Amino acid sequence: MGMFNIWLTEACNLKCTYCYESNKSMQYMQKDTIENAIEFISRKSRKMNCCLINFHGGEPLLAFDNIMYFVSELNKRIEHPVYSLTTNGLLLDEEKLKKLYESKIYLSLSLDGNADVNDQCRISRDGKGTYERVVSKIPLIMKYYSELRIRMTVTPATSVHLYESVKHIYQLGGKLIIAVPDLYDKNWTQELINGLEKQVFDLYREFENTDLEFIFFEKLENCKKGKCDGGINEFNISIEGELYPCSFITGNKEFLIGNVIDDVDDELLSKFSTSYGKENHTCTGCGREKVCTAVRCKYINAMMTGDLLKAHPVICAFEHLVNNISRRIKIQE
Repeated sequence: MGMFNIWLTEACNLKCTYCYESNKSMQYMQKDTIENAIEFISRKSRKMNCCLINFHGGEPLLAFDNIMYFVSELNKRIEHPVYSLTTNGLLLDEEKLKKLYESKIYLSLSLDGNADVNDQCRISRDGKGTYERVVSKIPLIMKYYSELRIRMTVTPATSVHLYESVKHIYQLGGKLIIAVPDLYDKNWTQELINGLEKQVFDLYREFENTDLEFIFFEKLENCKKGKCDGGINEFNISIEGELYPCSFITGNKEFLIGNVIDDVDDELLSKFSTSYGKENHTCTGCGREKVCTAVRCKYINAMMTGDLLKAHPVICAFEHLVNNISRRIKIQE
């Protein structure tokens, strides 16, 4: 399976406090870059059984016409592509939703909880909260997407409200809720993570026989993750048409591996791909080396510690949280 993450724009109509894109420009991918990106994806996908294409921003719906153009052109050249995007929802209307649905684009909505929780971080550019405006869109969204998919960001400040936030979003109609901790926040403590573990365990137990699929950080299956395939079967295309092996480092020139015109530069990629599959310096004896995010994703290591082969303690703490919950559930079954 191949994956292409396309950054259509760095512009956004919000100014979320935790956003790692907040220091970027307000630029959009230009027409010639779009054409070259389409050619690049078409060329690479010929060797792939299936192809997942994610539209990124900024807020991707600010580039709605370009999304539709990508889909129209790629549908002519690729067999059975799968499209997805995550949006803050503010730009959704009947016309856009109808086109997204008809184009078979999977849609996820960003929402962090109830008004008090969501509006701590998810604010408009004038500093106002966004909860009421986003939630008002949910009935219209569910007219087309009955299986409402929600993407939550959990910060140290909001982590104590995770249990109530998930229950609130479920009551709004959420059927798939993916809660992702903000790993870059420096305020995580073991006490907060222990508190999250209790909440996450209670949520898995409470909703295990319902129509809600809840995921915190990663699924509980503890599946072997295998090697990273960034720059091999996964490609991240910046608004300038540059190629990067991972979404975590897209735009960071240190990790540039080529461009959509000239393709991947094997020499540039080899500087990083030689680390794929290697054990991290800090992971000897852990026991989770086959299933751990930090073992597979060398680029998140690089972003958080400056070393491809060194895991950050926060990643380790969340990995152990997932492992502890998985073991507790298995014991109780």
